[in-house]
Amino acid sequence: IKLLLSNDNGRRILIDVKHMSIDARKAYYKYLSENHPNNDVPVLCSHGALTDLYPHQINMEKKLDILQIYKTKGLFGIELDQRVLGYNEANKIWQKLKNLFRSKRKKEQHQLFFLWQNIIQTAEFAYQNGYTENPWSCICIGSDYDGIINPLNEFRDAKSLSKLYVILTEFLEEYWENKNSIIPKESGIERNAQDIVYEIMYKNAYNFITKHYG
Repeated sequence: IKLLLSNDNGRRILIDVKHMSIDARKAYYKYLSENHPNNDVPVLCSHGALTDLYPHQINMEKKLDILQIYKTKGLFGIELDQRVLGYNEANKIWQKLKNLFRSKRKKEQHQLFFLWQNIIQTAEFAYQNGYTENPWSCICIGSDYDGIINPLNEFRDAKSLSKLYVILTEFLEEYWENKNSIIPKESGIERNAQDIVYEIMYKNAYNFITKHYG
């Protein structure tokens, strides 16, 4: 870890916490706090989701992991896998039967609801913990399309990203129509829903890559 994160022989090789156990992640964060107290090493989770929706240690915990990601200006890639997103946890037999009679559009919205919940819960947590200027800045899509095990049925490959963009934009616009929304539309830098979803789907990851990989 010391050699990988060193700048003495070229650029750092950033360490992905995606497949670390909880104990390994705790040890890694402790190492960073002791050896990189200026938070110059970004914490990266390339493709995962929140334990709130799928309570397995392969996923990220808000207080343990998400805070570290935002504190270090890292990146949280949200995976488009049914199990990891929590879709299978919540989608019981009666829901599956009900889904048979939904229109294609309703099926798409139903499946992306779980992706949306991972996005909005991450952003709300960041906002409530002081990252009010841009609570969306560390979120991106970590699709895992190069090796995904159980993709969302209506979003099986990269060809579906354009309709994914449209539906996520609709979710965010509906979120702001709710007077009880935690993140106000006017928070931080004023942008519309299309801009923010574009950042989540493309720009945040692009900016991170250009900054750290050149």
